[in-house]
Amino acid sequence: MGLGAIEPAREADLADLPERICALASGRYDNLAVHVDWNIGPSFRREVLEETLRIPSGQTRTYGWLAERVGRPRAARAVGRVMATNPLPLVVPCHRVVGSNGSLTGYGGGLRMKEALLKAEGAL
Repeated sequence: MGLGAIEPAREADLADLPERICALASGRYDNLAVHVDWNIGPSFRREVLEETLRIPSGQTRTYGWLAERVGRPRAARAVGRVMATNPLPLVVPCHRVVGSNGSLTGYGGGLRMKEALLKAEGAL
């Protein structure tokens, strides 16, 4: 499973990426808006990642909610596996996905980082 391809015409979008990451972490930026070609890998994975991009800053959604949104209401665990292998965790904000009871569950950067990102965005 690759990262997808950053569109060559959009490479200029990456010039200020470090500044946008800092702004994101401090709650001053909704998303990183990097254009990625997700036309690789299984469609379920692509659909989950694309739907995750739609979660607004300052809000959370559950794995089950994402599963329902992509038409697979019983696939919350599969959504969790997609989140666990998210190749671009700050671009695709998997930190905004929480357990069914709102609990903070696995995050590649660790639960402390997930909590810090959610606090910076005002979700906690």
